[in-house]
Amino acid sequence: MKSPFSDISTVQRNDLFELLDAHRYTYNEGDEILQKLKYENIVCIILRGYAQQLYIEYSGNEIIIEDLYQDSIFGTNISAINIS
Repeated sequence: MKSPFSDISTVQRNDLFELLDAHRYTYNEGDEILQKLKYENIVCIILRGYAQQLYIEYSGNEIIIEDLYQDSIFGTNISAINIS
C-alpha cells in the first residue's frame, strides 16, 4: 500500500499537521490508544512504530483485526452528527 504522504516532503507533511491542529501522542507497548478517546470523532496516523486493532470478546479472547504500521490511518467512528 502506498503511503498517503509519499508525494509530499517532510516539511510539507509537518505544515499539514500544523494546519490541521494535529496533536501528537506517544504510547508505550501494551497501551490502549483509543481508550480515552472513545467519545470523540478522531482520525489517527501511525508516524512511527506498530499497532494492532483488537476485538476483545466477552470471554476475554483477543482477536487481531488489523496490523497497523507507519503511515497507517485509523480512527473512531466518524459521523456528521454528534448526539449528546
